[in-house]
Amino acid sequence: LCDVYGYMKQRLGQPTPDIPGALNAIHPNSRDDYQSMFIGGSSNLPAYVANLGSIAAGAVGDNFGSYLVVRQNPDQSLSGYHMEFAQDSAGVWRISDM
Repeated sequence: LCDVYGYMKQRLGQPTPDIPGALNAIHPNSRDDYQSMFIGGSSNLPAYVANLGSIAAGAVGDNFGSYLVVRQNPDQSLSGYHMEFAQDSAGVWRISDM
């Protein structure tokens, strides 16, 4: 699951973001929302991706994956958010929510 997150970040962090490639990491049920977000911020995606953060902890079960992603803020404080994973109809784990 770490690789799924890393793949998405790598695709979006390129000088010319690969939005269709990044969307492969997103669960089909969530792709439309993330596609709109990625396209809307496409001019700033590399800078945005640089601040997404790193996986700090997680839990994986039979039907779910949940990771805590932490980033350092400009004032040196930390903030975090949960990233959820779900399997698609083919059984491939993809990001379902961030």
